[in-house]
Amino acid sequence: MEDKHRIGWIDTLRGIGIFYVTFGHLYPWFLIEKHIYSFHMFLFFFLSGYLYKQPKSIKPFICKKAKNLLIPFAFWNVLSTTIEIIINGDFASNISKMFIVEGELCWNTPIWFLIVLFFVEIIFATLDNIRIKIRNILFVLLVAAISLVLAGFIGSYCMIFKITLIPIGLLYYCVGYVVRNVPIYITNSKKVVILFFAVIINIIFGVILNPRISVAHFYYGNLIYCLFGGVSGIIIYLIVSKYLCAKFHIINKFISRIGAHSMIIMCSQYYFFRIYNIIARQDIWHQRNTLKALILSVITIVFIEFFVFLIKKLNNTYINRLIGIR
Repeated sequence: MEDKHRIGWIDTLRGIGIFYVTFGHLYPWFLIEKHIYSFHMFLFFFLSGYLYKQPKSIKPFICKKAKNLLIPFAFWNVLSTTIEIIINGDFASNISKMFIVEGELCWNTPIWFLIVLFFVEIIFATLDNIRIKIRNILFVLLVAAISLVLAGFIGSYCMIFKITLIPIGLLYYCVGYVVRNVPIYITNSKKVVILFFAVIINIIFGVILNPRISVAHFYYGNLIYCLFGGVSGIIIYLIVSKYLCAKFHIINKFISRIGAHSMIIMCSQYYFFRIYNIIARQDIWHQRNTLKALILSVITIVFIEFFVFLIKKLNNTYINRLIGIR
């Protein structure tokens, strides 16, 4: 059963984001890849911050986030590690990665987002519940500023549970929260101007000046360029998603559907990529080819959507929560 309270343009934006995650992981033209990596994971932190509501009590909030994030993370982490041990052995190294002892995960790297988002959500909610006599937006801006300083200070240092990534995630979480709570009306003509400048800024800072970043591997290039690229990328697709939601209902319906299933698409796509290699008897996954990346992205998402359809037929809440279907 679909959630009747979902916000249409947010699922559309998630759908765009998860398509870009899939497309970017399949090695399209390098400049397209740089554009995608300049913002795509920041976008999901932004959306989580946008949807944040202050909990009345922190304990139920932690339990809820553990069910929604840690349970699917644990499932996909254990499953991926077990498969790797069966295929390639090296028990000690894979167990170390399963517990993220040195900041490195198993081969199914996209699942890093779940555990980092869990920490980000808990830290933000905890700070939000203990703040004293600090105005709402001022508090968030303070957290964002501290997060930025920490992100620059920690840099690419690997730490257990990938906690190195918490500051940058918390920063974009704060951006999403501020955007939600400071409503600004913008006319359509102004949106076009903002979109134009956002595209220019992303091309300059996200594609030309900064190297291809990798959030999962703690590499942001120049942090200032990274911030310009990330924020401008989010602005671009925020405007696009709202336009699609308002004008292209048929296309938007499919995009928002995959957005609603973004977690399982993120967690399971690498399995399909490995299957493609087995079928092709060569490593087509890592071959840089934009058309190949586009075709396999569509095939992957369609297969996962069909899998989700079958799982939902079981109407089993436990299975849905376990694998990340909402």
